Amino acid sequence: MAESVKISSLAQKDLLASAEWYEEQTAGLGERFAEIIYGSINAIANNPLIYKKVKANIREFVVEQFPYLIIYEYKNNVVNIIRIFHTSRNPKTKIQE
Repeated sequence: MAESVKISSLAQKDLLASAEWYEEQTAGLGERFAEIIYGSINAIANNPLIYKKVKANIREFVVEQFPYLIIYEYKNNVVNIIRIFHTSRNPKTKIQE
């Protein structure tokens, strides 16, 4: 279990923009999206080493109900959320943008 979780400003922007988009599509869906993302972040914090390692300390969590990945780094007992990444985007930009 991680001691703490930090969410990068880029991940916060990803989350906000995606939640707003879903809310525009269907009332309440943006809130549901945010709930699922925060629940996923809790799952990561509870067991950060079980999810797919993609590079050095970088791992990704597949969000089940929406087409998103949560890209994070686990280092020194801290989970750093790097991105909330839509799977239709160029995978080369998961960490670089």
